[in-house]
Amino acid sequence: MQPIAAYDQSGAESQRNAIIAWPPDLIAKYQGNFIQGYALSQAWQDLPGSVVVGLCEEVRNRVLRFALEIREELGRVEDKPSAIPAERIEAAVTNYIFGGTNVITSSAKDFTQIGTVVVARGDFNALSTALRGLEIPQSEIDLLRGAIEADQKTFGARTKEWLMSVGSKIGNAGLKIGSSAATQIVNAWLLHYFGLK
Repeated sequence: MQPIAAYDQSGAESQRNAIIAWPPDLIAKYQGNFIQGYALSQAWQDLPGSVVVGLCEEVRNRVLRFALEIREELGRVEDKPSAIPAERIEAAVTNYIFGGTNVITSSAKDFTQIGTVVVARGDFNALSTALRGLEIPQSEIDLLRGAIEADQKTFGARTKEWLMSVGSKIGNAGLKIGSSAATQIVNAWLLHYFGLK
């Protein structure tokens, strides 16, 4: 609930555990459930300092990815921020700030939700279906299958080479979220397929 600056600590402060106090109504609900004959008067949850550091790092990373996506868009409009379509800004905010699976705009149209696709380990059919959702041509999916076979079903050099070139092969569904974001999503699907994530 606080601004990120409230959590951003450095040095010894970052190693201290944070405490999240239970709300009074939760304490009242469970006050007699722990020790017979005693009532719970106070409770809290310890949050390791490393979790708070990780939270701050995640915020920094999301803001950086958002800034890089906007910078990529600026290259297309000759450094005129006002010329970037509002839909592109909304898509970048949704993907990088809110996590990619939220639709919070009344002007959303013709969108494809791809953030909830599940690719199980070794399930090429699920991977193929997910890739078709990004409008990647079947011929490219067949090339990926060949690359995986050539790499002996590991995330090898040929599969990585295919991944590096996938940005130019993504259809309109991928363009709606940005080619770099779509490439990251395809990378995550491949990691799931190979059981690396």
